[in-house]
Amino acid sequence: MDFVSLFLIAVLSFNVLVIFYLREELGIATLMFLSLDFSFLHNLIFSESDYLRDRLLFFFLYAFFIVTILFKNRGREKFGMVKTPVKLPMVAFLASIIMTCFFSLVLFSVAPGLAFMGLMDMSHYITFFLIVYSIKNEKQIKLLIKILFAMAILCAILTIISSFNPDFPIRQGQLVEKWGFGFYRIVPNGAILFLVAFLVSLSILPFLKSRLKSLLLLSVVLIILVAILLTFTRSIWLLIIFTIPGLVILLPKRKRFNYCRRLIIIGVLAVILGISINYFFLPLFNEGEIISTAQKGILSSLEAFQFTGGLQSREPSFNYRILETKIALRVIKDNLIAGVGYKYRLDTPEAAVSYLHNGYVSILMVQGLIGFIPFLWLIVAFFLRGLEIYRNLNESPYKGLVHGLIGGFWLILMGAFLGNGLQHGNTTILCLMLIMGLCEVIYKLNKASEIRTPGWRWPYEVTRRLEQFGP
Repeated sequence: MDFVSLFLIAVLSFNVLVIFYLREELGIATLMFLSLDFSFLHNLIFSESDYLRDRLLFFFLYAFFIVTILFKNRGREKFGMVKTPVKLPMVAFLASIIMTCFFSLVLFSVAPGLAFMGLMDMSHYITFFLIVYSIKNEKQIKLLIKILFAMAILCAILTIISSFNPDFPIRQGQLVEKWGFGFYRIVPNGAILFLVAFLVSLSILPFLKSRLKSLLLLSVVLIILVAILLTFTRSIWLLIIFTIPGLVILLPKRKRFNYCRRLIIIGVLAVILGISINYFFLPLFNEGEIISTAQKGILSSLEAFQFTGGLQSREPSFNYRILETKIALRVIKDNLIAGVGYKYRLDTPEAAVSYLHNGYVSILMVQGLIGFIPFLWLIVAFFLRGLEIYRNLNESPYKGLVHGLIGGFWLILMGAFLGNGLQHGNTTILCLMLIMGLCEVIYKLNKASEIRTPGWRWPYEVTRRLEQFGP
């Protein structure tokens, strides 16, 4: 790594730190933006991609953010974080990450660079505390959500454009293959962000009273839905299909019918939009055909259930991932307690497994029970906590927000069986921590408003009255 790269990392870190110091929610949003790995952003800042350099950038950012939080709260007796059952398992899991880094260096003779990169891949879980200690009022929540929605829409639009034009200068994602009919399969880097935004949008819609806001949010839903369809990625389609019924179950019985009705309307609008693009828009500049391509994508997805053959790197079907897991389980059997450390390639007689398509098995293999038990404790604790927060909130868009965030949490957990975002995915982990942190902040503000102004309900009247008369 040359001096210019280190200088750019220092300058970028300093700028983000200044943003975070002035407005914490803007700093957190900038952290998410950097994690999206926009190709045009990297080309603008750096001449080529460098895995270690990217990890150094996040290392400095997290260190600066923690110091800044401590500095801004130095005059207070306590930070004021709400007591939550998520705090203890989160601390235990972060401690296990540090322990694994130590074991990697001392017991497993992992190269310092690999150990550091493994540590930084998991350090994004710190963001939970950044959010809980930094977001203190409703205004910050609204601004952060708006920025995240803007980034999600940007990722969705770039995904749609890249599906038609893979040579697009600011293509967002990895070009996988040409599907024929003028379409290209793009795996977008920010997919998890616009998936969560999609679920949140669906959940907020029933709580909006303004027709204008409802129409705007409906347009967001349709844009993201088109991007989801054009990814032609079976794992993304399956995640959405299995998550939405869970959201329906969480709703009160009186709201389920309206929610399902909205889903049907959105589906019909998406079909109409797809047919319109197919027959009226595409022939103007392309020979693309959405209907035939979608049909091919569905048939290709069904081929993943053909449990035949062996390890085939060109076609990572479910069979391939099952065999991957079998290899990892044999390694886990001999290293159950402490794992194997932050190694990125495990040479076995069958294959060199450098990336497991299962986040849970990967954590168990890398960290052993030392890390796996705190992680399971963490996700179970938050799932129960999230349900409690959702049930205790009053009828408002914030209840819809928490409803959608719980759906995003469930989607990420299911996606971990098909990928390894829980260990190596910057954006996935940051989205997971945003979900956990925002739910805690919303619950804290709701409880504070009930204590300060009995008889009034947050967030409609309470914020206005507190700003007018003071706490």
